[in-house]
Amino acid sequence: MSGPDNPLFSLRNLTKTYGAQQALSIESLDIAAGGIFLVAGPNGAGKTTLLEILCGLIQPSSGTVLFRGRPLSSAGPAAPSLRSSVTMILQNPYLFHTSVERFLSLALHLKRIPRRDRPRRMTDALEALAIPHLRSRHTSELSGGERQRLALASALAADPAVLILDEPLSNVDSSTARALMILLHDLVRAKPVTVILSTHQIERVLAISDHEIYLQGGRIVPVPIPNLISGEIVIEAGETFFVGPSVPRIRVNADHPGHSRISIPLESVIISREPLRSSVRNSLPAVVVGSSAQPNGSVEVVLDAGFELHALVTPQSVQSLSLRSGEKVLACFKTSAVSVFQPPSSG
Repeated sequence: MSGPDNPLFSLRNLTKTYGAQQALSIESLDIAAGGIFLVAGPNGAGKTTLLEILCGLIQPSSGTVLFRGRPLSSAGPAAPSLRSSVTMILQNPYLFHTSVERFLSLALHLKRIPRRDRPRRMTDALEALAIPHLRSRHTSELSGGERQRLALASALAADPAVLILDEPLSNVDSSTARALMILLHDLVRAKPVTVILSTHQIERVLAISDHEIYLQGGRIVPVPIPNLISGEIVIEAGETFFVGPSVPRIRVNADHPGHSRISIPLESVIISREPLRSSVRNSLPAVVVGSSAQPNGSVEVVLDAGFELHALVTPQSVQSLSLRSGEKVLACFKTSAVSVFQPPSSG
């Protein structure tokens, strides 16, 4: 069992260098079991390096990596457990030059799955990825999206505890990307599996992720998505709201009810002393927590609106509204200003 005090992976003072270039420098990172863990960042940020360390493909230059509380190294005590529990799919997966069925059989053989169990596992995996019609095809005949689905099918057939995916959405069309997101979202809710995936398209995957880290220059930095909140979309009397623990009802535009994340741009939050007479439909009571001057001359104000809400205002607004700590205000923003990240509907 993994939890905050007993993480699945635990990294401390970890670095990875290639010659004089430092690819990764992480002081502390814990990954709990269960759900979807998103590793995001621009190209060259160190995402693939981190994933390869987690699955044991490469060793860090310094620091410690624990898997289920045991040191992770090529010959360490955690190595056998890692090999049997963790599967990684590379951005451009290598497929044996053979038939799809033979490829899956070889993959299960390498994972030491008993021969009698392989036909059922192959059939279940192909159906889960909606590619049973590819069973007799040769791997060289597959499209990029089909290759990605087959690689994922081979991973799922082995029933891993941890599934690591390097940029799974980068080389597939939009329909395949949508299908993969639905599959991963449903997978972690049906099985005790942890999915760790990387992407440079963070907004695309926020809809299904449960936890995020953002890498830049090999270091963990704040996720560059403003006022990111988790909760639920509900539809009542023809109106759509976002609700969450300690979060007032927020009017949003959304496709369907269910789990969701929302983001509110700092510059879209208007701080007022009185209700606004305009098209702004969200007006949340809030208390000023603090403020800080920004390099561009604006002021970032931190509000307590039942959740931490940040706004960007001018120094003149700070003065005219007397935005001192403890002051009660209204945080106002348009429905159209709220970005909604929802898992794609399978319907």
